[in-house]
Amino acid sequence: MILTSITLVLHRSQPHLRFYANDEKRLKSLSHLIKGDFVPEHWDKSSSCIYIHVPNAVSNNAALYTELAKYIRVRDLNESLTPDELAHYFDESKKTENPVTIGIFLKKVMDSYQTENRELFKKLYNRLKEFNPKIDFLSVDKLNYDFCESFRNFLVVDRNGACYRQYSANMTTFINKLDKDRSSNWDRSRIEGYSFSANAPKKITADEDNEGVDLPNWVLEEWQIWDFVHLDLSTVAGRIDPQRVELYHDFLVFMFHTYMRPADAMRLKYNKIIRLQLGEKRPHINYRPYKLRGKDVKAAQVYFTPTAMQIIEKYRGQSADGYVFPLLDSERATGYKNGLDGLTKTIRQNINTWLLKVADVMGIEKHLHMYTFRHTAISYALHTLGYYVAFVAQSAGTSIEMISRHYNNNSLSDVAGVDPMEKLTEKFEGKKLDERAIFASLAI
Repeated sequence: MILTSITLVLHRSQPHLRFYANDEKRLKSLSHLIKGDFVPEHWDKSSSCIYIHVPNAVSNNAALYTELAKYIRVRDLNESLTPDELAHYFDESKKTENPVTIGIFLKKVMDSYQTENRELFKKLYNRLKEFNPKIDFLSVDKLNYDFCESFRNFLVVDRNGACYRQYSANMTTFINKLDKDRSSNWDRSRIEGYSFSANAPKKITADEDNEGVDLPNWVLEEWQIWDFVHLDLSTVAGRIDPQRVELYHDFLVFMFHTYMRPADAMRLKYNKIIRLQLGEKRPHINYRPYKLRGKDVKAAQVYFTPTAMQIIEKYRGQSADGYVFPLLDSERATGYKNGLDGLTKTIRQNINTWLLKVADVMGIEKHLHMYTFRHTAISYALHTLGYYVAFVAQSAGTSIEMISRHYNNNSLSDVAGVDPMEKLTEKFEGKKLDERAIFASLAI
């Protein structure tokens, strides 16, 4: 027996899956997975993927390889399947739907338990019904890898990961019982080894008290920055209001353009922005970082790039309290134990949770969190744009020692005769640079 090979190929100008064994070949189009425009020139034949500089390349490549992995899992669990059988494995039209539904079987599991466990499975049932209102009519045949992954993402992104461990354990128990029940005519090969516990969201620390310590100090690559700014927000919205998603996106872009910490960017008010004055090249702000409140420290000074100013003007008038971003609200803050600090922490957690979905769509395997954009901005300014260490430290509201310790810039030194603001204007407006090379030159 020869194992069927499964590869990504370009066929008739579109990506396909190619199934091959014993001179039998089948092709399955994946064009429905591609977001945006696609032409044959976008395809990297040597790597079997879309060239990374193409818009939406990260999300599209992730979709293609997720589909490839899905079929490989099926093949590895059923090595005798022919290319034709594999190519049509997930074709619903070729299957007779199982009369047993997910909702009905879950109610059967609920009835088999005493009060305490019964309540736990009732919560699972309610959450599944929130995820899919037709759960009572959805055949157990629909309970496959994609269903599990989608439900996991719903728990993590839409429900902020609340009680994930509980739902994970109960869902696993439910799957085990369904697998053992002969009347259901369902077996666990359908979920292709999916594990809710193995895919549990990793806890992201949102504290701002230890810069660069509690939060992993890694940075985005230039092509990842490009993909983030061009991200199709409909692919990462889930059940979050689209306008809220756009606000989150703009807020993180603004953080990159200003080096600001989340708390400082949230607290930024229009009346603190210093407009153009004689001798000034750009609007800017002088502020004392919130995390250093009460300490005798030098004020940070941030000059706003054109993109940052576009975002500032975009949200003008939307906050009753005069904040640039309509995230904080003094009236809403009264409902939190720690007032504005409590609301700020909740917003950080919400955005960090949303970034889990963004990381999934963009194919980023590391922890993507709000501080990633600050770290990336600082690293990019030092290593790519070549700004003064002292200039970056002042703009970021931190010390030269902190910059050197966390960004490994001991070899960098201030070079006389170079005006960082001139470099800022040139680089951030994208002159003399390939458009793909710098996120800061992009208009929102």
